[in-house]
Amino acid sequence: GERFGFAHGARYTFRRFAKTAHAFKRDFFETVLGKRRKGDELGDVHVAPEDVEWQFWNAVDNPAHALETLYGSDLDSLEVGSGFPRRPPPPRPGKAPPPKPSPMARHPFNVNNIGADSLLRHLGVGISGMVVPWLYVGMLFSAFCWHVEDHLAHSVNYMHFGADKTWYGVPAAHREGFEEAMRAAAPDLFAHEAGLIYRMVTMVPPARLVEKGVRVTQLRQRAGTFVITWPAAYHAGFSHGLNCAESTNFAAEDWLPWGAAAAEEARA
Repeated sequence: GERFGFAHGARYTFRRFAKTAHAFKRDFFETVLGKRRKGDELGDVHVAPEDVEWQFWNAVDNPAHALETLYGSDLDSLEVGSGFPRRPPPPRPGKAPPPKPSPMARHPFNVNNIGADSLLRHLGVGISGMVVPWLYVGMLFSAFCWHVEDHLAHSVNYMHFGADKTWYGVPAAHREGFEEAMRAAAPDLFAHEAGLIYRMVTMVPPARLVEKGVRVTQLRQRAGTFVITWPAAYHAGFSHGLNCAESTNFAAEDWLPWGAAAAEEARA
């Protein structure tokens, strides 16, 4: 919610969002890249990933200096389209067969198929964001805060194009230690809202978690690559510039005990 620093923004075309993203990154790193001259063509500019990471966590650690960024998140692919072709619907009696689909339409690594072909198919319904993929259009410092997936499911994220995205992950074995460290890092917030950790609005630097004995892994996702998160694994991250990714949940057999645990937690 807006109380915790997130608010719904204006509607953007992709062209307008891209222009805004490129200008924001260029102006933010002006001291490194030099002043932007009038008439310069806007495009993504290279900044060392280590510099981007340092600036991101510096902004998190120094909230007195306001920094606002945009993130086109949770965009339903049934509404805005998918970056992958979809499998054609079953032929209807008396109707002409649909055009022959792309071979990629049935590919097992097509994000439209990963969740739908997993154990989640037994739900019998295409849940938006869990079986039906969502798209994410980011810019410099667009972030997703620490969270686990709904029902502690697996997730898969494919980067279609654009700037890198840094991810941090905490294995399920460190889940309890992670939650204790989060509560210790922001005791006042958690005192006012016990379920804050489940709302995907809290960001704590990984170094602070490591100090508390929590194991944190890190990777940098590039265009054309997948990132998979395992059940009950907390994860967070941010973008280095304009990019577009597509994500969905899925459930393999090893998720079943975690799904049962999630159901028990929901009933508690």
